[in-house]
Parts: sequence; C-alpha cells; structure tokens
Amino acid sequence: MNSREDCNLMAAANRIREDDVEADRIGAMFADVLNLKRDREHRDRWRTDWGTKTNTGLARTILAVLETEGEKYLRPKKRKQ
Repeated sequence: MNSREDCNLMAAANRIREDDVEADRIGAMFADVLNLKRDREHRDRWRTDWGTKTNTGLARTILAVLETEGEKYLRPKKRKQ
C-alpha cells in the first residue's frame, strides 16, 4: 500500500467511527454483500456470529476486526535481504 491508500483507509475508518449516518450506510452495504438475515424479533438488526447487530454496529464490528486482526494481512511482508 502506498501512503495515499493508507490515508484513504484511515479516512474511511474515521468516518465509520465518528459518523453514525456513514456507519449505517456502510453497515447496510456489508449486510447486503454478506447476505445476512434479519433478526426475527428486532427487524432493525442482523444475525451474526457475534450476536445481532444494527447497521452501525455491523460496520464498527467489522472495522474493529480489521484493525485488530487485519493489519497483519494488509501490510506487505518485508523481504529478507
């Protein structure tokens, strides 16, 4: 990744963290892409292995997973010289 891509990812992550409307929009997109099912009791929530999530909660949960576990996959490995 170059510094421009890093800045774009950081900006997107900040929007998810700080802007509920943007997090809601992105969470809805994730739910659609992942083909999640609605919770039967609470129709504004999605069923996941982490419990039910709102759109905002889904976006922020995915962001947290990427920040804690995804970092090692997003950064290129350094070559041995």
